Amino acid sequence: MTLVLLALSLLQFTLNALGLPIYILLFLPMVICVVLAYFLARSRVYTRFQEASKQPGHKATIKLPNPKMADKPALKTSAKKS
Repeated sequence: MTLVLLALSLLQFTLNALGLPIYILLFLPMVICVVLAYFLARSRVYTRFQEASKQPGHKATIKLPNPKMADKPALKTSAKKS
């Protein structure tokens, strides 16, 4: 994302050198860099997802309850009466 910020400043300097109005000078590079950042982040997430799905022996991340533990009664805690 640092490259996007560098691209923003370079676009602003370039547009300033062309003598464009201040609104175009400020907001056009921002819009371009926001769109660029969106597509870069989306492509990164997509490639990470593809790498993770191609790994052999992919295990579920959710632990299921142990059926043997369900047969045991729950521990009861009672307060001592004095």
